[in-house]
Amino acid sequence: MTPRDKALKIIQDHQKSRQPLENVAWEDLELQQVTLEGLTFQGGSLKGSNLSACYIKDCIFDQINLDNVEFIRTQVANCSFSNLNITKSQFSKSNFSKTIFNNCLLTDCDLRDITLLDCRFGGKMEFGSSNLEKAIFFDCAFKLARFFDSNLRLTVWRRASFDSLTIDNCYAAQFSACGLKLDGFSANKSDLSSASFIESSLKEANLSGLNLNGSYFSRADLTGANLSMSQAAYAVFEEAILRGANLSGLKATYADLTGADLTGALVSGSIFHFANLHRTEGLKPDSGADLANALPTNEALKKAEDFRPIKFS
Repeated sequence: MTPRDKALKIIQDHQKSRQPLENVAWEDLELQQVTLEGLTFQGGSLKGSNLSACYIKDCIFDQINLDNVEFIRTQVANCSFSNLNITKSQFSKSNFSKTIFNNCLLTDCDLRDITLLDCRFGGKMEFGSSNLEKAIFFDCAFKLARFFDSNLRLTVWRRASFDSLTIDNCYAAQFSACGLKLDGFSANKSDLSSASFIESSLKEANLSGLNLNGSYFSRADLTGANLSMSQAAYAVFEEAILRGANLSGLKATYADLTGADLTGALVSGSIFHFANLHRTEGLKPDSGADLANALPTNEALKKAEDFRPIKFS
């Protein structure tokens, strides 16, 4: 009997008995296109195994070695992954639904095009040096989430919630986090160019020193946020709330701040060359900002009845 056949026999027996599989040593096994249902893996190792195109339901993975495992195009439902440190595993194009992750660290993993629906991330959840390009998090809840040294390009978060979210040294261009509550969100040394935060709450967020060129903050609440020394050329802050925000040193050339509220914002040393300040509130000529060639503020509009806003292509 081959190692695969032995493993399948054990799986079948335990699926019937519902007894936990403790300290299994199933490394480098070819288990693709297998159904795993109602199993508990406690300790042991599946290192280097192939679980691609599997259907995994109602299973528990606790303190088991899942390094170098292939979960490509795998369907996972109602499962639990706890106390895991996963390295160099592949999850691309897999779907996870109603699954719980507790205290997990994923390092150097491939999560491209993964979809996570209604999943819960408890304890500390970290993604390091991993590729999450085009990953989708829908209806997911995070407690302590941190992404570092990772690719978040075109990642989408929809109806997700975060108690705490940190992004460190990540490439997150064109990623989408619209309509979310991200108060206290912190991003460090990351590229968020062309990202979308439309209608999100980003109160007290730390977005200092970032590439925000072309990003969208329309109707976002950035009260007390720190955007100092960031690049925000062509960024859109239409009707955004920037009350008390730190915008010192912000380079917002050609940015659109139509209807934005900057009451009490710090703008010393910020640059708004050619920016659209139509209906902007709280931005005064003596604020210390460079408004060269910016479109008129409300005060100027009173003297410019024929003003027409520029349309950017």
